[in-house]
Amino acid sequence: MEQERLSAGNPPATPKTKRRWLGTVIAVLLVAGLGALAWHLTHKPATGGAGAGGPPGPGIR
Repeated sequence: MEQERLSAGNPPATPKTKRRWLGTVIAVLLVAGLGALAWHLTHKPATGGAGAGGPPGPGIR
């Protein structure tokens, strides 16, 4: 009888697999995007030659 009272007031448990699946996909995509951004920022091609980046130092006119 006690068990009937407890289960009668609670709705049946719904599976949360769809939400968990969506959260997993979003997390994996964010980690992949962060990895791609890190790769892009650390593997830029080196620009050489005169006047490449930054202000000129002393003695250069």
